[in-house]
Amino acid sequence: MKKTEHIHILALALLLTLLLFPGLANAANWYIRSGATGWDNGTNWTDAWTRLPATLNRGDTYYIADGIYGGYTFDDAESGTTHIYVKKAIASDHGNETGWDSAYGDGQATFGRIQFTTSYWEWNGQTRTTWKSGHGFKIFQTGTYGIGVEAQNIGNLTIKYTEVYSQNPDSTGESCGGNIKISHGFHDNITISYNYSHTKRGNLMEMGGVDNGLYEYNYLEYNGSDAICHGQAIQEQSSDNMIIRYNIIGDWEGTGGIVVLSSGGASDSTNWDIYGNVFFRGDDNPKNRGDIDNGVIAVINNKSAVDWRIHNNTIINIYQNKASIQMKSGVDQAHSNVVAYNNLWANSAGAGLDEGTKCTNCESDYSYLMSNSSVYSENNSQTESWDASIFTDYTNEDYTLAAATNAGVATSFDTDLFGNTRGADGTWDRGAYEYNDGGFADLMPPMAPMNLQVF
Repeated sequence: MKKTEHIHILALALLLTLLLFPGLANAANWYIRSGATGWDNGTNWTDAWTRLPATLNRGDTYYIADGIYGGYTFDDAESGTTHIYVKKAIASDHGNETGWDSAYGDGQATFGRIQFTTSYWEWNGQTRTTWKSGHGFKIFQTGTYGIGVEAQNIGNLTIKYTEVYSQNPDSTGESCGGNIKISHGFHDNITISYNYSHTKRGNLMEMGGVDNGLYEYNYLEYNGSDAICHGQAIQEQSSDNMIIRYNIIGDWEGTGGIVVLSSGGASDSTNWDIYGNVFFRGDDNPKNRGDIDNGVIAVINNKSAVDWRIHNNTIINIYQNKASIQMKSGVDQAHSNVVAYNNLWANSAGAGLDEGTKCTNCESDYSYLMSNSSVYSENNSQTESWDASIFTDYTNEDYTLAAATNAGVATSFDTDLFGNTRGADGTWDRGAYEYNDGGFADLMPPMAPMNLQVF
């Protein structure tokens, strides 16, 4: 091949790439740093903007240094499927080196309330030190939500590595709502991961009308529920094709843990996978939370669960009212194909699947049952007396397994939240954690991939 022909082919390939992925043609990095005193043009860390500009460019990345910033509405018009990336600057990913100081990336960027009114966004704090500390972004909110979507038809939204909290979950003077709230309305491809939501009257997460949702590696705790403001850890309405996995949900109260409900007519919630989650209340109820009224996982009102898989979850110390999986039997409800395998209940009020009278082809089996009341019948459950030594450190809320359980049944969900392969030692353990006879040196889950962009 002649040299000129080779150059022409390369040029054509480059042209095609830019036509297919227009965001590559003009993608740029921009810099925001509270207290910056340079030219205020956002081109590097010396001349950084002191706050997010009013208009953001599709395809670009906006790096934010430690500091205190106000609330923000992300409302820039869509351009095909091109994203806008808003990232906390950290040592390993902060863009331009000009003017960079490591002190800009070793803390948190704190915001007021933020909301999204258009699609194709990634909000990414990039890091956390533990499940409950060191998140790159932090949002303190005093209204109905801290991170929110109130518009309709929002898609391709990712929210990661953010701490969201309010003031007093037990104060009737605090607004009722959800720390992270996706209002009901025809959304698709919503990812909520690696966040810490806590201290809220109402719901720690509130979602509705989502198709293809992924909620994973979040820590949710300490909400309040009262006669006017009914609280849940996760409230869902009319969503399909959902994955809720590898979350830790602790010390909450109200209607339930994961509650699917309807505020309108009867409808189905189809194709859900709920696995590898831990639901717990600390020993002796340290946050003095009240009842769980309808179960750790509950489908109520006029909603029906269709094609649900609820596997390898751990439920501990939910002894106030109901800890079972509840498929309610309302007039318009018709659940079908709900299967719950390999779940672990300990010291809880109710265990197993309550099918009610409106559940077809529904089954619970292979549960580990330790010191529970109101246990629903199973063929292959493992029943034990109370013995906290099955857990690595029950007193300090480390519920990883200190010994193997009897073998459960293999499912398609073959890793736990630490990435351990289930059944690798010949025993598929019951509960959220696979027993690891080498111990758990690091109780943090795998970090999400970084520096990935979608054009």
